[in-house]
Amino acid sequence: AWTHPGCFVTLAPRKEGRGVVARCSDVLAPGAVAFSEAMGNPAVVEVDLAGLGLTGRQLASLLAPLMMATPPGMNVEIISVSRNPIQDAGAEALAALIACSSSLRAVHAADCKLWVRGTLAIADAALTKRTLETLDVSDNDCGGPASLALAGLLAAPSPLASLSVARAGLSAQGLEAMADALLHNHNIQALDVSSARLFDAEPWLKALQAHPYLHTLALPCASDPALRVKLANLAAAHAGTSALPGGLTGGLPGG
Repeated sequence: AWTHPGCFVTLAPRKEGRGVVARCSDVLAPGAVAFSEAMGNPAVVEVDLAGLGLTGRQLASLLAPLMMATPPGMNVEIISVSRNPIQDAGAEALAALIACSSSLRAVHAADCKLWVRGTLAIADAALTKRTLETLDVSDNDCGGPASLALAGLLAAPSPLASLSVARAGLSAQGLEAMADALLHNHNIQALDVSSARLFDAEPWLKALQAHPYLHTLALPCASDPALRVKLANLAAAHAGTSALPGGLTGGLPGG
């Protein structure tokens, strides 16, 4: 038998909105309760498991009581597992939670050593369930197939408003597919694809000009001087747009 971190949970009121936050630790703090007990509390709407060093096996063990609750996922709306080396096995457990929960709205899984299989599992679950409003899989190594799956998530009708895939190993084909998806997406408000390799700025120029609600877009720095000029011109064309190191953040009218 082994003991995993995150066994102890301190419950605190959320700074914004209703419900309480379950902050997890491997240290038994005064007033802390076991994770399984906390997950049975219907007031818990946010679960913070970030930075605990969890493996995929440990995360799956922690999420099991949440998925077996009635209703599955209880009332948890936000979960963060960022900065844990959960790899693909942990991502598949997280995808199972996305698939069974009707309350989950935001998933943060940045810097989790995800590869293609794990990112595909999360993207497929989000595409099937279509309840997520925020997804962060930045600082992972998604690869080509997962890049296209994430682009498919952008293209499909869903409430997704924020997607971060910064420094996530996006393929050129996946990046182009994301730009094309923006032409038909009217919900996304923030998209971060910084540090990918940008070969063609034209699809992004068209997407930005056509999108009614997008107010934040972080793009890679283009290696081609001509592309950099086009991006700079785009920044100058819209009020509130500023060029930033590593990319472009743009604000459009109506955003």
